[in-house]
Amino acid sequence: MSNLQAKEYKDFEKIKKIREDGTEYWNARELSEVLQYKQWRNFAKVIDRAKLACQNSGKDIDYDFAEVSKIVEAGALQKKVVDYELSRYACYLIVQNGDIKQWNQMLLEAAHNAGVITNQEYAEFQNSGYMGLYGGLTVEDIHKRKKLKEKEKMRKEKSYGLDKGARASNI
Repeated sequence: MSNLQAKEYKDFEKIKKIREDGTEYWNARELSEVLQYKQWRNFAKVIDRAKLACQNSGKDIDYDFAEVSKIVEAGALQKKVVDYELSRYACYLIVQNGDIKQWNQMLLEAAHNAGVITNQEYAEFQNSGYMGLYGGLTVEDIHKRKKLKEKEKMRKEKSYGLDKGARASNI
């Protein structure tokens, strides 16, 4: 992974934190800056969609999106704000469910190319992302609802060199 050149991947890894037990996490507020969200409220909406995708995938939301609070300076005052300690999986779901204008596809591509996740895991989290966006519908359900042909894609997307059988759009 250290030989990757993608700026986005480096920025993502730079904000990674390690707990005493060795598990890794990312602070949501820091991730929002890396993904270039200007307002927390917009990023919070993306987190909500990603949490739904996580729930629909059968994962533990409390583990992947551990809610924490932190104190921030607001002028002369201090105030308590909500933040999240995100698992790597939660970060991917956030990227997958992000505002298309903000969506940082390079991070997703870099993660896949680095072998961070397998083709099957990629297909699963992409499918979970669609489930979050489409109220629990799987890729197959969406294809049926939109009356798409077998190889027709739900949206235009760049090919990432995944095995055809592992692509979420072919599930």
